[in-house]
Amino acid sequence: MLITQQNSGAQAANLSIRGLTYADVEKSQTPTVGVVVDGVTIGTSTGQLQDAFDIEQIEVLRGPQGTLFGANTIGGVINIRRTKPTMSN
Repeated sequence: MLITQQNSGAQAANLSIRGLTYADVEKSQTPTVGVVVDGVTIGTSTGQLQDAFDIEQIEVLRGPQGTLFGANTIGGVINIRRTKPTMSN
């Protein structure tokens, strides 16, 4: 897996799993590696690089994941689960 920053888009990521990558910020196309945060798919490469402080688990799932995560995941999926909120005073 390789994660780099795309220079032409705000918080855009170039994600590559096993050589399958998409390095553009074109909104009419979807990346080959899907990013899912708490069950919500980030549909474009813009916004995939995130600053996060509350991550509980990150899964890197290689290969086509269309059965579990839908279309446009031929390279794989990065599944991010954040921690649940707590009641702190």
